Amino acid sequence: MLKPSASFNSFDIFDTLIQRTTLEPVGIFFRVRELMRDSGMDFPSGLVEDYPAARMGAESNVRYAVRSTIGISREISFFDIFQRLASVYGLNAEQVAYLAETEMACELAACQPRQAGIAQLLGLLDKKERVVLISDMYLPEAFIRQLLAQAEPRLTEVPLYLSATHGKQKLTGELFSLVAKSEGVDCLNWIHYGDNPAADGACAERLGIKPVLHAIPQFNRHERILVQDLDSYEAYCVAALMARYRFDHAPSARQEFAYARVSLYLATYVLWILNDATRKGIECLYFVSRDGYHLKKIADAVIKQQRLDISTAYLYGSRKVWLVPSFTDRIDDEFFLGLTSLRRPCGFGNVLEALNIGLDDFCGIFPEYSGFTLESQLDPADVAVLVDRVKGSAKYSSYLIRQASADRVLACQYLRENINPNEYFAFVEFWGRGFTQACFGRLLSSAFGKELKTEFYYARSVHQSDALLVRNNFTVNRNTLIPIERIFGNSPSGTVVAYEKLQGAVQPVTFPQDHDAALFSAMEHLLPRFAVDLCSAGFYDKVGLFRRLFDWSVKRFHEDLNDQLVIESYAHLKYSNRTFEPETEFAPPLGVKDIFDLVKGRSISTESVTVSLRRSRCYIVWLYHLAKNIKSKFSGL
Repeated sequence: MLKPSASFNSFDIFDTLIQRTTLEPVGIFFRVRELMRDSGMDFPSGLVEDYPAARMGAESNVRYAVRSTIGISREISFFDIFQRLASVYGLNAEQVAYLAETEMACELAACQPRQAGIAQLLGLLDKKERVVLISDMYLPEAFIRQLLAQAEPRLTEVPLYLSATHGKQKLTGELFSLVAKSEGVDCLNWIHYGDNPAADGACAERLGIKPVLHAIPQFNRHERILVQDLDSYEAYCVAALMARYRFDHAPSARQEFAYARVSLYLATYVLWILNDATRKGIECLYFVSRDGYHLKKIADAVIKQQRLDISTAYLYGSRKVWLVPSFTDRIDDEFFLGLTSLRRPCGFGNVLEALNIGLDDFCGIFPEYSGFTLESQLDPADVAVLVDRVKGSAKYSSYLIRQASADRVLACQYLRENINPNEYFAFVEFWGRGFTQACFGRLLSSAFGKELKTEFYYARSVHQSDALLVRNNFTVNRNTLIPIERIFGNSPSGTVVAYEKLQGAVQPVTFPQDHDAALFSAMEHLLPRFAVDLCSAGFYDKVGLFRRLFDWSVKRFHEDLNDQLVIESYAHLKYSNRTFEPETEFAPPLGVKDIFDLVKGRSISTESVTVSLRRSRCYIVWLYHLAKNIKSKFSGL
C-alpha cells in the first residue's frame, strides 16, 4: 500500500527490492563452499570445511580494522575480505579471484525480486515522484546494478547511492546526508522505505526523514535447526521457503504443520519417485490407497509443473482384499505373523477375523474351541498354540483356499478394469515388509493370465527385490516410520474391506470414519504446493537433498514432540500401533484414572507422557507430579 505523497522517496535494496533464496546472506557462503570442493583449485581443506564461518570472520575482521583505525564505521571493500582470507590461509591470486567471482555469481543466482517493494517503488515513479536507492552494501556498484536489472529493468533508471561507492553508510547517517546534499532535498520532506530498524529506521529518523519500515521473514526454531543440522546451501533455501510461507500467509497450526513438517516426509519421497520413474521410462504410477491419496496429489502437481511424460492412477486395495485372494494352493507363513507377534491379550473374535473365518466354521474345524465366544480373551501364549494348530490343519487350509478362490474373482476383475498391462507401470506405497506386494504380484498375474513383474516404490521395505518383485527403496534410515502412518490414517474413509460389483463394474467397499478435516484439507492443498515451490526453487532433481530432508525429519520427530505445532496438529490423531488394539490418540490428555494407574504401577495409555501433560488440565498435572513424588519416596524405603 502506498504511503502519503512526498516530493522525495528513497528505498533500501536488500530485503526491500530484492531478496535472497537463502533468506540470510550466510546461505550464499555455503553454496561457495560446495563449488570450492569441486573447483580443482586445491584450496586448503580447513578453509573449505569451515568456509561459511571463515568468510563471515574475515568480513568481521576487516570491518573492525576500519572502525578501530578511523574511529567511525565506514564501508569496507568487498575485495579486502578475500585479501584477509588470503593472508590467513595462504591463498594465491587465482584462488582469491575465484572466491570473489564465485560469490558474486552465487549472489546473482540467489537474488530474486521482492515484488511488494518493487510495486511500491514503480507506483511512485508512475506518479512522477522523485525516487532514489540507498544501500549499505560492500558489493561493487556495477554488480548491484546487475542485480537490480535482473529483478526489474526499470530499477536501473533510478539514481543509486551505495556505501561501497561513497565510503559512507546509512548506519552513521552520513550516506543520508550525502544524498540530501547531492539531491538538494529537505530531510523533513523525505520518506525512506526499508527493513532495518537501525540503519533504515532510527538513523533516518534522527535526520528528520520519515522511515517506513516493513518486517521481513525470520527463521523459527525448527527452520534454524534444519539449516544447522543439514549445513548446506540447499537447507537454507528450503528453510527460507518455510519461513516465507509463514510470513506471507499467517497459516493456522495445521496448515503450517502440513507445509513445513509433513511435506518433508511425503513431498521429498514423491519427488524421488518421479525422478526415478521418469529415468526408467515408467509410463504409469499406481498409488495404492490409503497412503497413496496425498502422494498422488503431490505427484500430479509436480507432473503438471514439470511437464513430465508420466501418468498416475489411484488403486483401491489393502491387505484385507489382496492377501487371502492371492492364495491358490498354499497359505504363506507370513499370513500368521500378526498373530504370532502379539504382546497383549486379545479377543477371540479378533483372532478369527485375522484368520478370515467365522466362529461356526472355525469351531466346526476345531471343536475344542466350541466353548469360546467372540468376546473371549486369549493370552499371547494361547494365541500361539491356536496358530500352531491352524497351521497344521489341512481342513483349515482347504477352507481358506476355497474362500480365496471365491474372493479372487472380484479382486482380479477390479485389477483388469483399472490396470493397463501393456504399459510399463509401477505401484506406490509408503512402507512395509513387502509381503502385501508378494501377494498382490500373484493376484496381478492371475488377473491377466500371465506372469507379470511387479515393481513397487517404498520409503523403506523389509524384503529386498527378486526377479519378479522389484522393491525400490528411498532410504536406509533406521528410525521408525510408524508416526507417519498416523498421519495417513487421518482420512475421511477407512481401509478397503471388500470389493463389490455395482452397475457392471467392481467397486471398493470402504466406510467413513472420524478424522481431523482441517488437517486433511491442509495436506490436500499444501503438500502439493510445497513440492511445486521446491521445484520452482530449482530443486526438482536434487535426489540427495530429498533423502537428507526425509531422514532428518524422521529423526527429528521425537525431538520435536514438545513443539506446540506438533501438539496442536498431531497429538490428537488416532491410530492403532498394535494388532487388534483399538485406535487411540497419540497423546491424549490425562485424567484421574491415569493418575490411579500410575500410583498402582500400571502403564499410562499414551505414546508421550510429556505431550499428554501439555494437553491436560492443571490439576491433573499437579496430581501427576504429586503421585510421581510419592512413588519416588516410597520406592527408596
